[in-house]
Amino acid sequence: DVQEWRVAHVLEANFEMIRAEVMATMENGSLLQEGTEDTEGLLRSGQWTELNLIFQGVAQSPNSKLCPKTVALIEREIPEAASMVRGAVKLSVLTPGTVVRPHHGPSNTRMRVHLGIRIPAGAYIRAGDPSE
Repeated sequence: DVQEWRVAHVLEANFEMIRAEVMATMENGSLLQEGTEDTEGLLRSGQWTELNLIFQGVAQSPNSKLCPKTVALIEREIPEAASMVRGAVKLSVLTPGTVVRPHHGPSNTRMRVHLGIRIPAGAYIRAGDPSE
């Protein structure tokens, strides 16, 4: 239950700080300039840009310097995310109308958390089989 999950509480309690840092990277153009396009071939249409802040347990300089408070928070309060050698802490930007094909990871060795910063009306993430 997400209502009782410590990770969700940490992210929600620090949402304003996280949003301020992320939006600053959007407004000054650094997130889109430093980010990379979808590297896994998951797009059906649109544009998906990602910026790794922590990758396979290592803070990614200079990317991590774009959101230093957020990276410090993750390292301090969610060390299991910061130290995952099979995962990443990243910022993702999907342009309006982007469609990502259904997908899953190669294993269940990592947690997946999405914290929406600026979500347009009608946008959603579907998890699981839509026929269920």
